[in-house]
Amino acid sequence: MRARRSLSAGTPAATVTREKQRKVILAARDWLASAGAGERALRFDVVAVHLAPRGPTCVHLPAAFDLADVEG
Repeated sequence: MRARRSLSAGTPAATVTREKQRKVILAARDWLASAGAGERALRFDVVAVHLAPRGPTCVHLPAAFDLADVEG
């Protein structure tokens, strides 16, 4: 999940850079290996939250990135 109080510097989803995606994927692979789950297809959703004065708004981006996005 990514959150922002202001959209002046972009949306919360825009903060999920290619480098952050790579780090999340590496962490997921490490966790799968330590759990004995082996290699699996990985898909990652992003939940972007704008903490607006009138209340938060959420956007769910299913399959926002996967392994091919950072290896390709």
